[in-house]
Amino acid sequence: MDFPIVIITGDQLRHNYFVDQLNFHFDVRGVVSESVYQPKIEGEPDELSDLRRHFEERGQAERRYFVSSEQMTLPQNWLLRVSKGEANSDQVFAWIMDKAPQYLVLYGSSIIRERLLNTFEGRTINMHLGLSPYYRGSGTNFWPLVNGEPELVGVTIHLATLDVDAGAILKQVRPEISVGDRNHDLGCKAIIAGTEAMIATIKDYTAGKIKPKPQPEGGRLYKRADFNVEAVRQMWRNFDAGMIEAYLAEPERADRYPIIE
Repeated sequence: MDFPIVIITGDQLRHNYFVDQLNFHFDVRGVVSESVYQPKIEGEPDELSDLRRHFEERGQAERRYFVSSEQMTLPQNWLLRVSKGEANSDQVFAWIMDKAPQYLVLYGSSIIRERLLNTFEGRTINMHLGLSPYYRGSGTNFWPLVNGEPELVGVTIHLATLDVDAGAILKQVRPEISVGDRNHDLGCKAIIAGTEAMIATIKDYTAGKIKPKPQPEGGRLYKRADFNVEAVRQMWRNFDAGMIEAYLAEPERADRYPIIE
């Protein structure tokens, strides 16, 4: 595709993968790479051990799935590294405008504010990990697994608006789930499926083949403060008790939660 885009994303392997894949298909003029929020791990020794295990296993899974993207393939002068929250700074705005993109693409960035959204109104597309509106807020591919609902793991591609993760939906996708998958396998598979969906969405949306659909209200809201070691342990218990096998034996459960495909 010959129209230029700028990507605002994070600085982890999963974000590098997203950038690399889009760069194969589009004229990526620049990438704003924000440092990623690192959760503060607190608690008793046994709690700390389990929380560290949870995050270490995420890193191990990402290295398995995204090892080819350890270094982004973009020229370094097309990459702007900034601290978390600086995506809305004057420096970043000027840098983006100098690249003259037609579209902004977001994944894993901090909340994008009015100046950028107004400048690229209707042309800012976000990849949100989670299936809206069923789960909202933080950890939207974590809490379905705590609640025994792997059918609600997925990705929502939507237009970015001032109301966070509430813009009109362009496309949604669920990852392919297999026997033996654990939580971070599903997370990485969702990112891969979501990246493929983003590529298809950009092509179709810019060609006028997709009509954005307003997000329904409702769903369950989780905040970052809700995350705790007991939730992690409950998720592990669900996997150990056969949650994935039970879902694969009854895949029609997903039909109760329609998505926009």
